Amino acid sequence: MSLWQEYLTRKLVFESHPSLNEKHCLNHLQTRHPCTACIDICPENVFSMPHPGSMETDWDLCTDCGLCVSICPARAVSPARLQAEKLYACASHCTGDIIISCKSGSVSDLTLENPGAIPWELLCFLALQGIVTIVTGSCPDCEKKTCRSSLDQTLAQTRAFLGDEMYRSRIHCTQDPASLPSRLYTRREAMSLALRRTGRTASA
Repeated sequence: MSLWQEYLTRKLVFESHPSLNEKHCLNHLQTRHPCTACIDICPENVFSMPHPGSMETDWDLCTDCGLCVSICPARAVSPARLQAEKLYACASHCTGDIIISCKSGSVSDLTLENPGAIPWELLCFLALQGIVTIVTGSCPDCEKKTCRSSLDQTLAQTRAFLGDEMYRSRIHCTQDPASLPSRLYTRREAMSLALRRTGRTASA
């Protein structure tokens, strides 16, 4: 592979898939207690450990669900640029209550392939701005069952940071779209919501 081809390949991976910095990986820093967090959470078997202290990845299998990013205890897995920009845009524009859903959920302010992929730090930031409601589909019936375990871990870390009282008042997780909190929309938000609903109806 030429240098130019390697550059384009790396850029494409960085744009659309997470990336692993092995220097920060716990398995590179020590081998006594192997960490298999990314291996266990990945539904596509992107990660493997041929031998202690060595990690291998096959990004061709990656669907950019982002679960490996949120689960890594050492933050050795960085999100794809496109995913990072989406989350940053959400955080930078959030000034109040927000609704987050997976693709099997309802219309929301932020739709993610897997809500379990949202970093707990971002969830805490959003909770400090207003009420965060997370709408999921039927998790027991979902083919990506690891998403729920990642979401539960994210919620536990969020609770530990915010404290029980603020967590209960600011973080809500439901499978029932009918239980969503009522909210007032600006004219721009209402138009955007209508267009998204129209688009989903047309594509159905």
